[in-house]
Amino acid sequence: MQGQYRGLDLDFDDQEYLVGRFTHPTARLDLGRQLRQRATSCIDLSDGLLQDAVHVANASGVRFSINSAAVPLSTALVSAVGEAQALEYALSGGEDYELLFTLPPDREVPDEVTVIGTVEAGEGVYCDVMSLEQGYDHFH
Repeated sequence: MQGQYRGLDLDFDDQEYLVGRFTHPTARLDLGRQLRQRATSCIDLSDGLLQDAVHVANASGVRFSINSAAVPLSTALVSAVGEAQALEYALSGGEDYELLFTLPPDREVPDEVTVIGTVEAGEGVYCDVMSLEQGYDHFH
């Protein structure tokens, strides 16, 4: 029953990884400290990547362009729900304890992060695969 104990057709290690990430998320405190003197904006992803990107873009008077193919997806989540659903969760799910931040062009990107897009002139957020109306809404 090793791959079936939570009702998922996944191996034990993938199940443990997913349950652990959900029940014991890890705040990115060290990265946050590194960014204090480097980042021009930063937000934790509590409302979902796209929704929180909208908050920062609007507050900053810029447009974010997000490349969905660059958004990191865990192999365990892709195994559990498929790539399309995993991407939707990554873009619109919340409570991730990950950081979304911007750096000036002359600043080096920290090794442990993934560049998922660019900051451009304009307003709002563009993502090549998903509407920006999705994301967690505290008022619904």
